[in-house]
Amino acid sequence: MTTDLTDAARSDRYANAGGLSCPVCESFGCFEGDFDADLGGKGDMPQRCGDCKATWTEQWTLTGITDVKEYLYNWADRHRI
Repeated sequence: MTTDLTDAARSDRYANAGGLSCPVCESFGCFEGDFDADLGGKGDMPQRCGDCKATWTEQWTLTGITDVKEYLYNWADRHRI
């Protein structure tokens, strides 16, 4: 159990482990809430542990995009070419 860590240390440990387990009891039985994003590329996602009932909020930042696919669009006819 990681209850003896400071909030900053717990946050770092959670992020470095990929956010796969509860930051309190280290259970993998966690559930996520609705993602709430802003227009600045940042967002929050509430989390809850199904085992110890701890709650926390993940903080997300857009770091880039991949796999961009382009297609041609005929605006005059308003259909895809």
